Amino acid sequence: MQSLDALIAAGRAAALVGLAELGDKSQLVCLVLGTRYGAVPVIAGAALAFGLLNVLAVAAGGLLATALDARLVAGASAALFAVFGALALVGGEEGGELPAPPADRRSGVAVTFGALFLAELGDKTQLAVAALATDGAPAATWAGGTLALVALAGLGAVLGQASLERLNPRRIRRAGGLIFLIAAAWAAREALSPP
Repeated sequence: MQSLDALIAAGRAAALVGLAELGDKSQLVCLVLGTRYGAVPVIAGAALAFGLLNVLAVAAGGLLATALDARLVAGASAALFAVFGALALVGGEEGGELPAPPADRRSGVAVTFGALFLAELGDKTQLAVAALATDGAPAATWAGGTLALVALAGLGAVLGQASLERLNPRRIRRAGGLIFLIAAAWAAREALSPP
C-alpha cells in the first residue's frame, strides 16, 4: 500500500507541476538555449536546476520561499534575462551564423542551470512541490515534480534544436533575444510589485 501511495503522490505532483509549468518562461528559456547549445546540455542543465530546486522545496517545505525576498530573486532573474536578451540581439556575426557550441558543452549546462535556477527559485511550482511534500511522500513528490519539469524543459530544448536546423540563425537569435527580454520584463514586474 505504501508504494501505491508513493505512486499517487508522484503522479499528483507530476500532473500539477506539469500543467502549471506548461508554456511558462522556463520552457521558453530552454527553447532558446536549445538553439544555441543543442538539446542534451540544456536538458542536463535543466535536470540539475530542477532537481536541486525541488530538493530545496521538499526539504524546506516552503521555508525557503518565506526566508528569501521573492522580489530580490525576481530582480536577479530580470537582470540575468536582460543580459541574455541583449547579448542575443546585439551579438551577431557577419553572415548570420550562430557561434558553434563549445566542444564539451559544459557551458550550455552551466548557462541553463543558472538561468533556470534563478528564474524558478520561489516560483509557483517550487511552492507547489513544497506544499505537496507535506502529505507524507516527499521523495515521490520530488520525483514526480522534477520529472514533469525536466520533460517540459526537454521538449523546449528539442524544439529549439530542431528549429536551428530549419530556420535562419539570425532570426532565431533575434527571437531568442526578444523572448529573454520579455522574460526580463516579466521578472522585473514581479520584482517591482508591492509585497
